[in-house]
Amino acid sequence: MFAHDTAPVNNICVTHTLSELQMIDNKDKPEPLTMSVPAAGEKYYGLGRDGSYRAARRGDIPTVKVGRLLRVPVAAMERKLEQAK
Repeated sequence: MFAHDTAPVNNICVTHTLSELQMIDNKDKPEPLTMSVPAAGEKYYGLGRDGSYRAARRGDIPTVKVGRLLRVPVAAMERKLEQAK
């Protein structure tokens, strides 16, 4: 057990996973302006990695290229979904 992943609460030791600690630490941070193609496909359409990239190639997921990275602007993705309603 590592000291950074436990916290005593009323004499009870509570264990958190690394992802839970990151969520706690990120509570006050602003949401990112972009996300990865697989993350966007999963979040907005429930797609896997390959399906997400296929949707991006079709234009169903808006993308921008940042160097070698293909990123999804969150605002553009949300606008696209709003227009589809």
